Amino acid sequence: MIVRVAADTDTGLKRSHNEDTYLVNTELNLFAVADGVGGHVGGVEASGLVASELPKYFKTALKSGPIEGLPERSNSELNTHQHTSTILGETLTDTDFQRRLYRAIAQVNTHVFDAGADKADDGRMGATLTGALFLNSGTALIFNVGDSRTYCYRNDELSCVTKDQSWYQTWLDNGSVGAPPPKSVILQGVGLEENVVPDWGIKPWHANDLWLMCSDGLTDRVSDEEIAGFVKTHLDTNSTLVALCGDLIAAANAAGGEDNTTVLALRLNSTTS
Repeated sequence: MIVRVAADTDTGLKRSHNEDTYLVNTELNLFAVADGVGGHVGGVEASGLVASELPKYFKTALKSGPIEGLPERSNSELNTHQHTSTILGETLTDTDFQRRLYRAIAQVNTHVFDAGADKADDGRMGATLTGALFLNSGTALIFNVGDSRTYCYRNDELSCVTKDQSWYQTWLDNGSVGAPPPKSVILQGVGLEENVVPDWGIKPWHANDLWLMCSDGLTDRVSDEEIAGFVKTHLDTNSTLVALCGDLIAAANAAGGEDNTTVLALRLNSTTS
């Protein structure tokens, strides 16, 4: 599997600090974006711990014995699309890898929760988390906590493959009755509570898909249609993934730059940068 990846993060125009972090691990083919919550120090620490500790816990989980059960929010497709892949010498099924990644996220949650215990008086620190583990069988295991997002651009169409865990999304799901709640209120975050249950999805990855992971600093300011336009231009002109990340961040800043913005872009089995 050949992976071309780039990522960039920016403080924006209104914030004094950046609480976003991204994870690029080509050894595991594990990629993610985390957006810290809980104030300057807490948010920065939480997102940093998520990015640094998730690969470590996942490597440990890979070497563990059988893990039973699937998380509550598991996508049922995991039971019907089973392939075998190998990571770091461990050959497992899609479901086995998902169980180990779930365990790793649970352990990261405990790590961040414990680290934030002395900050409880100022509000729990935590972070959103969105990303995917790409398996060499051609399967992408997609995970999401909070309101950062993962997208896939394929056949000239951009699709969001995660669903926000937010009060605003719940309002939309319930028919948009009454006044809309604030978009920034998330229902879960890594480290905010003793336990966390990510949303999960499974999707086949295709050669030359373009995948995007981003914080809400982008999606609150740039529409999906606009994001798709930037991706199409990138592909049509064969510009770099670095340029795509920079252009998307610039668009968020041009639209107000109210928040930190992080974009991670990748292509698999691509021969272009």
